[in-house]
Amino acid sequence: MQVYAPYVYDSVKVMVNAMVAANSSDPVKYLPELKKTNYKGVTGMIAFDEKGDIKNGALTLMTYKGWCSHDHCRDSLIGRRAAFRRSGRAGRLA
Repeated sequence: MQVYAPYVYDSVKVMVNAMVAANSSDPVKYLPELKKTNYKGVTGMIAFDEKGDIKNGALTLMTYKGWCSHDHCRDSLIGRRAAFRRSGRAGRLA
């Protein structure tokens, strides 16, 4: 998905910068450099804490109301979709 492209771009840049700083692609050599990262990327500032977790990382939390994972809920939703398609309203804007 393109929505993740900026995060992939930043992560590759951070990894390459650490490898260049370590003058090596050996993880034993570049991981200490990766911990020192303080990079202004397209997704924001990228830095790591002492445990290696990203500092100030973004989090997306989605809440679905009126939905459950039980079979009867899923079957009910599938049935409603099929009925909607059969009604001829599917694919029309109005």
